[in-house]
Formats: sequence, C-alpha cells, structure tokens
Amino acid sequence: MQRHNVPFHSALALLLILAGSNEANAANASLVLNFDPPIPGAAEANFVQQCVVQLSVRNKDMLPIDALNDFCDTTDAIVECKLKLSMKLGNVHEKMKLGQAQKMISFCRAAYNWVQEKYGMLCPLQCEKFQCKSTCLWLEKRKKLTAEAKELQAKNLKSTVLEEKLDRAE
Repeated sequence: MQRHNVPFHSALALLLILAGSNEANAANASLVLNFDPPIPGAAEANFVQQCVVQLSVRNKDMLPIDALNDFCDTTDAIVECKLKLSMKLGNVHEKMKLGQAQKMISFCRAAYNWVQEKYGMLCPLQCEKFQCKSTCLWLEKRKKLTAEAKELQAKNLKSTVLEEKLDRAE
C-alpha cells in the first residue's frame, strides 16, 4: 500500500470516511459539505451529531474500522491516530451495547478534537476546509480589527498633535 503523508485531515474527511461505510448514509453526509458554520463551534456540533448517527449501529462489523485504519495510514501519526480513532471506536461500540450511548458522543467529540489539535494549526493555509471555517473567519475578523486599531491609534496621535498645537497657539 502506498502511503501518502497529507498534512491535514479535516473532521469532515473523517465524517465522509465514516459515512462512506454505508452508501445510504453517504448522501446525508454530503449535506455537511454545504454547511457553513455561522458561529464558532457549529462545525464541531454538526460533526458530532453526524458522527453519532453514522456510528450508532448494532453490529460491530458495520463499523468503518478498516476505513479509519486506511485514514490513519495517510497521516503522519499513524499509531496515535489508530489508538485515538479505530481502536477506540471498537471499545466504545462494546460499551454502547451495555447501554452507555453517551460514550459515542464522547468518542465523536474526541475524534473531532484530536484532528483539530493535531492539524488545526494549518487552518490559515486551508480555509476552504470545513473544520477551518470558523478559525479562518475569526482570523479574518481579527486582522480587520487590528487594522482598525492601528488606524484609530494613528488618528489619535494626529489628534493629540493637533491638540498640542492648539494649546500652544492659545
């Protein structure tokens, strides 16, 4: 198998892998592609919701563990990825059979956060990626606010200089 070191995998890619394991659910996952998170955290909430739906299966054989392993093989942290995703998914599924459905929500949130923590620093270079949208929106707003602050400081300095000139003229 050829290994591709891709620097960033958005949580959406993970969702599509999970959804791709069941063709009937793949169409639902494609709706996520058009989701434009209006507020920070919306991408995570939507991912967690979709992830829980996709992974709430009765039979462990229906879990996309092989697809997750393939996904992990493309990262630069193969072992860590498999520990955090594919191996953990199998364990969580067993606990769900014992009536602990909350564990799947925790798994999906942890999967999203692991990808974000591991590769999120690359978001400014990849704003088109689903998981990066809120970060990039924040960075864009921060850039505008910083520019406005500099402009206000310059105006304040001019105002101070003019005020001093007026004081000296009196």
